[in-house]
Amino acid sequence: MGQASQPLQKAVSDALRPLVAKLREAVQPVLALPVVGDKVKPVVDELLAQLTKLLPGEAPKRGGDSL
Repeated sequence: MGQASQPLQKAVSDALRPLVAKLREAVQPVLALPVVGDKVKPVVDELLAQLTKLLPGEAPKRGGDSL
């Protein structure tokens, strides 16, 4: 989003921020499941890292600090 105008970047960020927060909450029960959580965690981590890149001021969470 580096080439987008500031107002557009802010609008996208404002729209995505609550959705990313809801996604983080929604995946917690899945990640807590034995075996299943271990399988989906890398995918969830990568998805959230990519989404977080679109949110200025938030560092992507990786590894043990996930979600």
